[in-house]
Amino acid sequence: MHSFYKTITTIGIIATLGGLLPIVRETPTLAQTHNSMQMDMGTSAPMEHNNTGSRGTPPGKFHFLTDDEHAALRFYNQGLEKLDENNYKGAIASFTQVLKLMPYYDMAYYNRGNAHRELGEYQAALDDYSKAVKTNPSFTYLRYNRGYVREALGDIKGAIEDYTAAIESYPEEGTGYSKRGFARYKLGDISL
Repeated sequence: MHSFYKTITTIGIIATLGGLLPIVRETPTLAQTHNSMQMDMGTSAPMEHNNTGSRGTPPGKFHFLTDDEHAALRFYNQGLEKLDENNYKGAIASFTQVLKLMPYYDMAYYNRGNAHRELGEYQAALDDYSKAVKTNPSFTYLRYNRGYVREALGDIKGAIEDYTAAIESYPEEGTGYSKRGFARYKLGDISL
């Protein structure tokens, strides 16, 4: 069986001389493999892609959150709540605030793209998914969603590229094969 890792972030408080400092510790857990939030949090610049966990901090290492990161985390959680409530315009507004603070955060682009897709705003969804792919090209479900909106916009060949990339990153998942097969059928390719 294929093993997957995702990083769960826990926030703690440590006492220092006369003050409290928030810290983040990451621990690996079973989930979809991808380099979510793969950036240097101090500079908002993309990091080298390696298996470092979702916030760019190696598992078991500590990262002190900045005020902007705290604010971005609040906006991100608000956006997820709004998505869950089907308040897509509110979710878009929340994820936009996250991206003002952390412009390389792929999961904010991904979730904002999902909200745009739900509203039928396929070009805006495609733009967000494409920005997320630049930071995290092997995120399987991002590739499925971008393929879907590419198909909706008539770019069947582009959709096939995304489905193929999803298959390459997670070959055990059957969704990519069926989506790619149906897209090929739309182009008249019925070969085996």
